[in-house]
Amino acid sequence: MKKIKKFIKEWISHKKYRISTYGWFDAFIGEPWEDMVEIPLEKTVKVIQWIPKLWNIRDWEGTDVLLVMDAQLARNQKLLKEDPYHCEDDGKTLSGPKLAKEVQEARDCISRIKEDQYCKEEWKEHNRKFGKLKMARGRIASRDSEGKPLTYSCNFTPDSKASNKFRAKIWKLEEERKKADYDRLFHILKTKMESWWT
Repeated sequence: MKKIKKFIKEWISHKKYRISTYGWFDAFIGEPWEDMVEIPLEKTVKVIQWIPKLWNIRDWEGTDVLLVMDAQLARNQKLLKEDPYHCEDDGKTLSGPKLAKEVQEARDCISRIKEDQYCKEEWKEHNRKFGKLKMARGRIASRDSEGKPLTYSCNFTPDSKASNKFRAKIWKLEEERKKADYDRLFHILKTKMESWWT
């Protein structure tokens, strides 16, 4: 009974606030319509829009979280491009398109990380100098408690000191470039994301 009384008291208080702030129509027609029809419908549409994005997400692929992030950033970017409310300090120049470019910067980082083609030119040079890199399963590297193979070594061809050294440099460069993109992405999100909506 106390909960019901508390609910009724809060409801009356809320309605008084809505009437004094927005008027009778909003308090008894506008707000209920929004709460019972408009918002649930909008959320249902949003869930349906997300289905194609989430359909391809795999639990064992860590970078798939970036696909979800990119999908949300794309939605934000679209709103910012069309945003008529955010203005620069002069009060005339729209800042939405500028903010949309910042979002695009973050999305570009995600795209490069997902493509993972950081050393395309270096690999072309490697293939020209030493031949195309091929990997094949090698000897058993470890076994389980029953003696069954768990892991295998990997044999690379071409296999020479020069090609191995060149490959090691490329792999290191790829790691550095990918790390730079991750750092850039999270720096943008950390320093600019809040300002997109203030």
